[in-house]
Amino acid sequence: MAERSETGKTYGTIANDAGKLEEYQTEMLQIKKDVLAEKVAAGLITQERVEGIAAAVENNQISNNLLLAFILLVAAIVQVVDFS
Repeated sequence: MAERSETGKTYGTIANDAGKLEEYQTEMLQIKKDVLAEKVAAGLITQERVEGIAAAVENNQISNNLLLAFILLVAAIVQVVDFS
């Protein structure tokens, strides 16, 4: 993380420079899938929607950063809105 703040490079660029881009992308995709699975379990998003999002990411139809932004937005809404 220090390298990112010192150089301004993205984590993907750092991983690519280290020859670890594929591993980084695989791990990031799994993290995002795990977060979405948590949202399904909490009843905040449907499994069908998650499958569509995951398919789009895997097919490079939307960027990983856009998906991360979506996940963060959902997390922020959950913290602000009382769903009970």
